[in-house]
Amino acid sequence: MVYIVLDEDQKKNCFKKILDRFKKLKVEKNSEHYIIILKNLDKHSLSKLSKYFKINCTSIVCISENLRKNNKFINFLGRENIKYFDGNWLYNYLITDIIEYIILNKKDKLENQEVSILTNSINEIIVGVIKEIANNVRMVNIVTKKEKAFSKLEKELFSNKGIAININNNYNKTLKKSNIILNYDFSEEEINKYEISKNACIINVQNKTKICKKSFEGINIESYNITVPKRCNFLGVYQNEFDKAIIYESMIYKNTLFGNIKKEIVDDKIAITSLNGKNGIIRKNEFSKISKKISI
Repeated sequence: MVYIVLDEDQKKNCFKKILDRFKKLKVEKNSEHYIIILKNLDKHSLSKLSKYFKINCTSIVCISENLRKNNKFINFLGRENIKYFDGNWLYNYLITDIIEYIILNKKDKLENQEVSILTNSINEIIVGVIKEIANNVRMVNIVTKKEKAFSKLEKELFSNKGIAININNNYNKTLKKSNIILNYDFSEEEINKYEISKNACIINVQNKTKICKKSFEGINIESYNITVPKRCNFLGVYQNEFDKAIIYESMIYKNTLFGNIKKEIVDDKIAITSLNGKNGIIRKNEFSKISKKISI
C-alpha cells in the first residue's frame, strides 16, 4: 500500500527549491508499505508522482490529512484516476458498533430501538448491515422507493430467523417514530421534506446532511473515531499526519464477504471512541440528554 504525506519545509531558500526539482521522488519502504514524502505540490513534484503511479500500476492510495483537505491534490488524483481512502468503506462495517455506542451513552437498551434505514440502493454490505441490526433491535424499517429489491431479504429473514422487517415508502409515518435513522443515499433536500422524530440520532454514511427543521433536537452524526491495533503504527514521524480510521481502512480493505471483514474488525478489537457532527466531536452527555427528553 502507498501512503503519501505532504512535508513542506517553509524555511527552504529558492536555490534549494530549484535543486528539489531534479531530485528523485522521496520514497521510504516499511515492510510491504511505501511512504512517499512530498515537499511541495508544484508541477515537478506532481509529475514525478504521476510517473510513479504509472510505473507501479497504482490505483488507490492513503493520503495524509493535509492532502485530503487540499483541493489541488484531490483534483490531481482525480485526473490520474487514483482513488484514495476516506473512511467511508470502513464506516459501513462499523454501523452496529456505532449504534451500540449511541445506546450505551443514551443509557438505553438495544432491544428497545426502532431503526429506519434510508436507501434506494442495495448491495452485499447494506444487506449485511440490515441482517446485523435486525438481529438486535425491536424493529427495522427500510425506507425506499425500490421496495421490490428488498423482498428477497425480507423473506429470508422471516423464514430463517422469524424476524419481520418493515419495507415501505411511507416516510413521514416511519421517521416520526424512529430512534435511530441510518441514511445511506437520501439527499439533504429529500430528508428535510419529512417529519423526523425530534430526538432521533441520524447516522449519515455517504452524504452529510443538515436537518433544517427547528423542531429537531436530536443528533446528526457525520463520522467516527476508533481505536486501532499496534500494527497500524508503522508511519514513524508521519504517524500523526494520518487519520487513524483511514490507516486502518487501508490495511483491511479487500474484496471479500461482509462476514470476513467483520471478523477481522472483531479480532482487532476495534472500538468506537467518539462520534463527530458538523462541529466536531459529539460529547457523550449529548446522547443522554436526548434520552431524557424522550422519557419526559
